Amino acid sequence: MPPSTVTPSNIYSVWQKINSLRGKITQGRVKFKACDLVRITKEKVKFARVGTIFSTEIFQVVKVIQPMPQLVYELSHLQARPIEFKYYNYELIEVIVSAKTEYQIDKIVHTYNKNGIKTSCQVERIGRNL
Repeated sequence: MPPSTVTPSNIYSVWQKINSLRGKITQGRVKFKACDLVRITKEKVKFARVGTIFSTEIFQVVKVIQPMPQLVYELSHLQARPIEFKYYNYELIEVIVSAKTEYQIDKIVHTYNKNGIKTSCQVERIGRNL
């Protein structure tokens, strides 16, 4: 039924039809729970040959919202600042933070350049030197 044919007399029947179709949409499973640490997808450059790119910043899941048709997640920064956007399952990836997976850099020891472009750095980590 096109929107132009909806009138005040048949609006209730249209509303019933829309809500009956809504129940047939399958919900996704909950992939993350509150307090899980995640990274979010970055927006890709238009013609990049790279797959999905995730941010380097780590966020925390605050709340799982289960509306119809897909569930979404409310996130916050690790400093407890909320993020105004909501994210779907496929936009997030779980992060496991431990002493082996996260390093804090103390200082940059040496920078390597190739044709005037910075390519890599040798760093000194806090508590462990390279």
